[in-house]
Amino acid sequence: MALLKLAKHQRVRGQKSTSALFAQNGQSVFQYPFKFTYVVQPPPQHAPCMLMVTASKKKYPTAVQRNYVKRRLRELYRLHQVELIPFLQQKQIYLHLLIGYVGSEKINFTKHRAAFVKAIKKLIQTLD
Repeated sequence: MALLKLAKHQRVRGQKSTSALFAQNGQSVFQYPFKFTYVVQPPPQHAPCMLMVTASKKKYPTAVQRNYVKRRLRELYRLHQVELIPFLQQKQIYLHLLIGYVGSEKINFTKHRAAFVKAIKKLIQTLD
């Protein structure tokens, strides 16, 4: 049950970590409406996968809409991290993950859950 939490040490913090995700050296996996950008880190990390979520200011002009999308993304990740974390622990891979929502419609859990799981499986295949 403790694996389903999203603690503070599991979030990307700091300017170096954030800029590395947005720079050209980050690889990405795309499964509409999600874009996963990741950077593999050296081993001494707090967690196998540190997370950051974004929503486009162009598609969601108000902060209320962006925060709603980001909360939903964090919740989707929290529920489905059980598929990703054991793989990373087994392979001894530490990464910083940026999940961007590129769709223009509101997130619906029943509709977007399957696409999110596909995106995680695609990420696992590229890391393997």
